[in-house]
Amino acid sequence: MPSHISFDPDDPDDCKRAIDELKEVIWTSYGAAAVRGLFADATPSRREVKADKSAFLLADYLHDHKLHGWGVKRCAKDFANTNKRLPREWRVGPSGSTDPGAMEKQLSRLIKRMGKDRAYREFIENYAAERYLPVKVLIMCNDPLFQKFILEEGPRLARTFQT
Repeated sequence: MPSHISFDPDDPDDCKRAIDELKEVIWTSYGAAAVRGLFADATPSRREVKADKSAFLLADYLHDHKLHGWGVKRCAKDFANTNKRLPREWRVGPSGSTDPGAMEKQLSRLIKRMGKDRAYREFIENYAAERYLPVKVLIMCNDPLFQKFILEEGPRLARTFQT
């Protein structure tokens, strides 16, 4: 057994080889249960991936809606067009749809859920605030001049207050 495992992270085949070697070392040293436990925790479930993609989609919607004043239809069209240029694993939305109608339906469902479920809304607002600092402030403010100021100066102010 090797005492260390080296691999090229830019080469998927080499990554797979390194993971297989690591599994073998763990298996012989600690048993099958240890391998299952370590690697089961390391990979997200399909449900978790779908929830992450939904949160990402809603955060982007809130950002585009507040920044550009776009509605659901316009954002859905933009997301679908963006998805056409991306590989499947990097597409926005739980299904990664390239159809504007399907994307609009998905966005509408998520917005409706956000309106009904207070905990989900808070989660999405916090997620959006991490991705786009000004979103939470913009949700509470309707003054266009203040919104413009927050969008332009928000990231700089955030860095100032974090120190």
